[in-house]
Amino acid sequence: MLHVLRSSLRASPERAQEFLDTASANPNIRHPAILPVYEAGEYDGTYFYAREFVVGRTVYEIKASGLTITETTALQMCARSRTPSPISTTTASCTRLSGSQASSLR
Repeated sequence: MLHVLRSSLRASPERAQEFLDTASANPNIRHPAILPVYEAGEYDGTYFYAREFVVGRTVYEIKASGLTITETTALQMCARSRTPSPISTTTASCTRLSGSQASSLR
């Protein structure tokens, strides 16, 4: 999946650097809730980064549909990972949930 910095933010060197820093933060982390970044950079004035694409719905889409994640389900999702991570990191990562994860949401 390709992420591109909005054109309205490109004029700010601080925002461009923040965008690239976010993409390259902790490149050695291997965690099921964090998608790897394959490449980040700037081409012809456009800042971008490329991540793995995962088929499914985003946490935002699931929340917008009225579904919620129970506390138990959230804890089970964290427990399945090898590396513990705070819930805020998991939900803020904009990951897509697989069918089995999405079906556990009620």
